[in-house]
Amino acid sequence: MELKTFKVKTLAHATEDEARIAGAVETVFGVETGRKKATGYWKNPIIIIEGSGGKKKAEIILRKLKDLKISNIPARCEKNRFFVRVDKEKLLLGRLAPGRDVQIIFGFEGHAPSAGKVASLVREYWKV
Repeated sequence: MELKTFKVKTLAHATEDEARIAGAVETVFGVETGRKKATGYWKNPIIIIEGSGGKKKAEIILRKLKDLKISNIPARCEKNRFFVRVDKEKLLLGRLAPGRDVQIIFGFEGHAPSAGKVASLVREYWKV
């Protein structure tokens, strides 16, 4: 089993600069972004900004996340995926920092491996 892909997703609320957020995602993650319109809880317009990359980009991003010293890795794994959230404000400054605003999902090849197996693979990437 090995790393296959990653996806990144965040929201631009009506009070935020959609282009600036999309630009930061594209710069930091090296991907093109797509946008979808949505409506928030209070009927506010929201733009969903998403991007994805293949194995090589996924490896680069996963290795960058090592510096965040993420704990409880198995709790962030489900089937063949590893989930991380980072801070949008720091992303706008070109940095990755723990947060809640930007979701990153790494996909691994294989059918429904245990969370422990995926966690072991993540740790292996962080040893390099």
